[in-house]
Amino acid sequence: MNESEFNATDFVPPIRTFYTVDNDYNFSEPAGCGYVCWPTVAPSSLRLYTSDVIPDWNGTFLMPTLKGGRIFHLALDECGAELASDPVELFRSENRYRDLAFSPDSKSIYVIILTRLGQCRLLGTAAVRSLTSRTQAH
Repeated sequence: MNESEFNATDFVPPIRTFYTVDNDYNFSEPAGCGYVCWPTVAPSSLRLYTSDVIPDWNGTFLMPTLKGGRIFHLALDECGAELASDPVELFRSENRYRDLAFSPDSKSIYVIILTRLGQCRLLGTAAVRSLTSRTQAH
């Protein structure tokens, strides 16, 4: 079955897709490029931030990605049905971010990656001060 033939009666489309390509995009794998050239950020998880430590972040989400080592900040509208604005990219690296967690005081964000050896490893933390300055600039 081709993806375009899929027709489930209980299918619910996502609230948002990230960097979706046009229908005429050529998905043929470029020589030697592999998954790196696929047009997606490959979201790996979604975490709700429930603190007032970072102004205007309570009730918003952070989304780490497997491609491009990105972490996006997502804010929903008042109804919680759509994004209130475009996602804000906070970080980018060469790592594949698997998940993240907040410290109990909500002042640090812990990022988890999967190493080439197949072991989970804590990459580091992001200071709230640097996050606050990045989000207020947008």
